[in-house]
Amino acid sequence: MTPRGQTRKQMLETAQGLFGRQGYHATGVNQILAEAAAPKGSLYLLSRR
Repeated sequence: MTPRGQTRKQMLETAQGLFGRQGYHATGVNQILAEAAAPKGSLYLLSRR
């Protein structure tokens, strides 16, 4: 898997876990990025797909 693919996978898995634990509305983008250890620019790349 490419580094970009790995980062995407990590962000999606992190988001899914947070949504399950605290709910969609209580989860923020910055929290997902922080827990996934992903730079903010990664979110832009993820949303382009």
